[in-house]
Amino acid sequence: MKKSYLLLAVLAVAACQPKQDNKPSDARSFGLLGDVKEVYLTQTTLSSTNEMYEVVDEPGVENLEFTFDAQGRVTLDMYGSVYEYNDAGEFILGDSEFTELERDEKGRLAAYDNTNLEWDELEEFDIEHFFAYRFGYDDQNRVISEELTGWEWINVCEYTFDGNKVYPASGTFESDAEGWTEEGTISFEYTAFDAKGNWTERIKTVNTKGYDFDDEENAQTWTDVVKQVRRFVYWSE
Repeated sequence: MKKSYLLLAVLAVAACQPKQDNKPSDARSFGLLGDVKEVYLTQTTLSSTNEMYEVVDEPGVENLEFTFDAQGRVTLDMYGSVYEYNDAGEFILGDSEFTELERDEKGRLAAYDNTNLEWDELEEFDIEHFFAYRFGYDDQNRVISEELTGWEWINVCEYTFDGNKVYPASGTFESDAEGWTEEGTISFEYTAFDAKGNWTERIKTVNTKGYDFDDEENAQTWTDVVKQVRRFVYWSE
């Protein structure tokens, strides 16, 4: 079975939605509530039917997933992208001098782009940072679509919600890279939350179908079940 190209594109989203928090902000763009300073994520694979994946019966490593400054601006996101601002709060630097940040008319994060490079610039550019994302929102400022692109790959995710909840109930995805396609569904079970309303534990189940672009008839399928645990640090603590 070929290596999965599904990115960790599932949004970190919250458990409840106080009215005052249902407004555009960098934290809300990533589904977070309150004066978040740092978010740490631990992922543990509980089971997998992928014959190439070895399930290890021990917790994963805790990694820093997000950071925000005291003004609530994102400075590190879950894709490993960095953000720097000047004293006026204007974006001045990302992963490189070529990074472009786009906000929509409501000030929400719309796109983070490291792909607008000339060919001569690519010779000196780290291909791992040739990356862009674009968000689509609903009228409750929830991210309902997410497009990620890189060097010869693309991943598109769409999310569905139950009622007014700010965390997704499920999602779909399609990923294409080097002639290999993966598509499937994602479902979430939320099991713990903190006092701010942010989820601190959930189970993510991903059902995937993978195939060569010209051979869908011989597609392979597998299911991964992952436990995700988050630890929060808030500016008010």
